[in-house]
Amino acid sequence: MNYAEALQKSIYFYEVQQSGVLPPWNRVPWRADATVNDGKDAGLDLSGGWYDAGDYVKFGFPMASAATMLAWGVVEYPQAYHNSGQWPHIRNNLKFVADYLMAAHPQPNLLYVQVGLAEQDHAWWGPAEVIEQSGAKASRRPAQSISPQCPGSDVAGETSAALAAISMVFADEPDYARELLRHSRELYEFANRYKGSYSNCISDAFQHYRSWSGFQDELVWSSIWLYRATGQRNYLQAAESLYDGLSDGASEKAFSWTQSWDDKSYGSYLLLARLTGKPRYRQDVEHWLDFWTTGYNGNRVHYTRGGMAQLDAWGSNRYAANTAWGALLYSDYLNDQKQDPARCDRYYLFAVRQMNYLLGDNPLGMSYQIGMGNKSPQNPHHRGSHASWNNNIEEPKTNRHPLIGALVGGPYKEDQFDDNRTDYIGNEISINYNAGFTNALARLYLDFGGQPIADSQFPPAENVYNEYVVSAILKSSRQDQVELQASIENRTAWPARSSRDLTLRYWIDPKLSEGKPVAAKDLKISSSNKTLKLSSWGKSGLYYIDIPVPKVSVPSGIYGSHSSVNLSIRQSGNTSGLTNTIDKNWSRYNTQPQLSPAFAVYENGQLMWGDEPCENKTGICASVTSNQIMGTTRNFGPLLARLMTRMPATATGLKRNSTTAPEPRPKPDNPDMPKKPSLQDPDSSFFGENDTAPLSNIRDSKAATTFASVRAQTPDIPIPETGNPGHLTTRGSTAFTDTTTNFSTPARPHQPSVTSSDQTPPQSSHRSVTVTDNTPLQANMGKTPKLQCRYIIRDQWPGGFTAEIEVSNRNPFTVHDWQVRWRYADGSKPLQTWNANLRSRDSHIATPTDWNRDIPPGGSLVIRLEGVTASVNRKSRPPIFEDDCLKS
Repeated sequence: MNYAEALQKSIYFYEVQQSGVLPPWNRVPWRADATVNDGKDAGLDLSGGWYDAGDYVKFGFPMASAATMLAWGVVEYPQAYHNSGQWPHIRNNLKFVADYLMAAHPQPNLLYVQVGLAEQDHAWWGPAEVIEQSGAKASRRPAQSISPQCPGSDVAGETSAALAAISMVFADEPDYARELLRHSRELYEFANRYKGSYSNCISDAFQHYRSWSGFQDELVWSSIWLYRATGQRNYLQAAESLYDGLSDGASEKAFSWTQSWDDKSYGSYLLLARLTGKPRYRQDVEHWLDFWTTGYNGNRVHYTRGGMAQLDAWGSNRYAANTAWGALLYSDYLNDQKQDPARCDRYYLFAVRQMNYLLGDNPLGMSYQIGMGNKSPQNPHHRGSHASWNNNIEEPKTNRHPLIGALVGGPYKEDQFDDNRTDYIGNEISINYNAGFTNALARLYLDFGGQPIADSQFPPAENVYNEYVVSAILKSSRQDQVELQASIENRTAWPARSSRDLTLRYWIDPKLSEGKPVAAKDLKISSSNKTLKLSSWGKSGLYYIDIPVPKVSVPSGIYGSHSSVNLSIRQSGNTSGLTNTIDKNWSRYNTQPQLSPAFAVYENGQLMWGDEPCENKTGICASVTSNQIMGTTRNFGPLLARLMTRMPATATGLKRNSTTAPEPRPKPDNPDMPKKPSLQDPDSSFFGENDTAPLSNIRDSKAATTFASVRAQTPDIPIPETGNPGHLTTRGSTAFTDTTTNFSTPARPHQPSVTSSDQTPPQSSHRSVTVTDNTPLQANMGKTPKLQCRYIIRDQWPGGFTAEIEVSNRNPFTVHDWQVRWRYADGSKPLQTWNANLRSRDSHIATPTDWNRDIPPGGSLVIRLEGVTASVNRKSRPPIFEDDCLKS
């Protein structure tokens, strides 16, 4: 595996997601300035930051989480970025997002946490560069904020953590680092003083990035990062005090999820274990990582037959990558401390195996990072990469831009994957997908090496195709006059744009029907009642007419991507009919549009569509037709000229500054300056007086390890046996059963953990509901278990929807083998569910999978579903619940 190249491309992906005015160092040739008016409704410039995924909403919570995660990798292993040549690029991208997060924090107790509305944004499918000119509802991008009246301790805490972590990366720029810390401290105080979950106030965030884990984890997380950035022990004391409240105050902390955009508990376990060495934190880390490897307390993450640790159907790759990152970091800690060598090796080998799976060592031979290896996804769910010109997710058939570096969501159960653009569950990308993945790549680069692509050749060249198409129809015809209507279709994608420098030129060789030439003085040319000039073309005997184009529509505009003009050609005294011999469609024009190369399109003097006759001889000397390759992103002159506005360019490629930034050198007398990254807690007796924990440990002995040898060296990690579906066995004495009949998602960490059962579900048409708890059986007799159900519509589009049913147990006893029954009055129908088995007849019935049969008192679970509406013109409405499920 070439980890240096994978790291290079993973960082590059964040430049694809940039909003606002692009910086000079942005390397994406098909991107340009976009959504530059964000924040104007609030009197602010919120044009920067990152678009969240395949859409253009800027969600502050996952954005800040991705920023913290990326900075964490740099803090731990800066030499990986230096040695691989990625130091300036990762710093550029971290500064870009940090500047946005600070701009979104104009006052101590005010933070803008979202720009754009998901429902409107998701209803439009086109390039970011033209969304503001599209006329679509998506062009309305309000800024939404948290305040004392609308608190958001989770997003404020995460943003505080991000800025503190990034300040450590910029320790060599004291003024900038100090400004980052000022915002971080203010946000930390805001988060702790006005407590609440932001998604309870921002309704759009509730639908798409709800804070499932609450805000306690972000309070711990931000305390840790401010301690690391400042060295002030009060932050560490706050983190340890707040830690008790994780997992709703349970003594055994959650272990069956992982570090994510929502839940920072797991990263908090890890960092506190490393900072203090205390057994309680180490125990929590090991419960988590054991769950992902050999299993803990009878619970274990699902493994596919190909060896992927698969936590969830939606974005499964990110969870494996995030856990691989945590496993590498904790393995290095154990190695540094020379403790628990079995776990040290197990966690390390687990991480290597997961990362190699993501990079192509899997049954499909598919690299889930786009642009790596010989086979990777070509059609991710991403509007910019697809670059549709007509607001259609199906056209063109193949994405026009390779989304280099992006990690797609990942395979479904048993290593299945469909490179389908409409699959936003398995084939979308996200800024939070790549974050932990980037960190793990950097760490493994130190062991396995690799070479990045040379700057002069990166990003790899892509073909540039024709960007305009002209079709024409016959408007009217009589003996002495012909009127045509030409329509220019804007298919621009390098980048998408509405050009003010277009020329539409019509070529004409006027003759009478018997072949006699027509003198120019006998022709009257007009467009929209405006007389046009007939100009001669060299010595060829041909003429041309330049037709004004008053307005060029944008790609995927709601009024279409076409701009139409009329052309009237009239001959005085004609009695035998007029022809144009150079226009091959002349005799075939009718009311149906036909591609017409006689109408040539020039942009800034460059032929972009149609024919160009030779000036001094007969024939066509230049021609651009549909789907024609115009050049590449490194040699197509007009594109390079556009890129000159933000970076130096030459005819052979783009030149970029690859100077390595200096190592951070904080001033020791500055109390606000971040300290050099270290595993050491200077105030803890865990380290010796003169001990320093290294930033990383390059394991030379593992440098030559391959995926095959990793598998062979892992006796205590369960490996699926071919031909034995549903069971994972070990070479030891412990066996774990994992049913393969239905993909299911483990409970969220803040929900009660569920123990897997070794029994397959009964196949009867109904399940009985039973109750048990620690009281005698007679005490529960006569109790009728009642569940509360909350139905949430997550997303809607013409003909379809996604939704969630949150099932809560409000009984004082555990409910076993639950079922939820509902029906839709509007004719909607669910097609598939996650976390439950689905049966549909007159009503729809969800029943448990093996792992979630029991709902403890006060516990809950979430059933995700995708369905269709009765017609494309109808929206789905909340259903009617039946039997044991009460509407909450």
